Amino acid sequence: NTTLVRDGHHTIKAIAYHSSGLVNEHEITVNVFNSTGPSQIRLNRKWLNFGVVTGERPAGSQRFRVSNAGGGELNWTASASADWINVLPLNGAADTAVTVSIDAAGLTPGNYTGNIAITDANAGNSPEMLFIYLVVKEKPQETPPFGSFDSPKNGVEVCSVVPITGWALDDIE
Repeated sequence: NTTLVRDGHHTIKAIAYHSSGLVNEHEITVNVFNSTGPSQIRLNRKWLNFGVVTGERPAGSQRFRVSNAGGGELNWTASASADWINVLPLNGAADTAVTVSIDAAGLTPGNYTGNIAITDANAGNSPEMLFIYLVVKEKPQETPPFGSFDSPKNGVEVCSVVPITGWALDDIE
């Protein structure tokens, strides 16, 4: 009979019977350890970039995913290194989406860095860090977005469904 057991020490007692009665009894202790090793924290991203303009709408939230790259169970907690970094949820198990938002109220224009530590005392690689980069700009410093519409070409007559391609860059999000 095969039973899956958790890691640790287990006692097994084997008893052999014969029609005439007890023949043999033997007890052993075994150590069971997951063959894939301890849990390993895996983050699908290593950094997030945010940008805000003072006095305007807040930066949009972003997500990253925490998963287990090893054996065992992963039960993690998250802690941010700065008050302006918000994390939800603050704990979870493997394969969890985590939302990060920024509260730039009270921050002066400049560049800010911080991190989110994901920890699990039983994980072989704890803690894992997600780095946060924030740029706070004053409104007059904001550069307008720029880019190009690649299709449809200028002056081309279109009707019905129109595919539009191109690109755009912005210094804030």
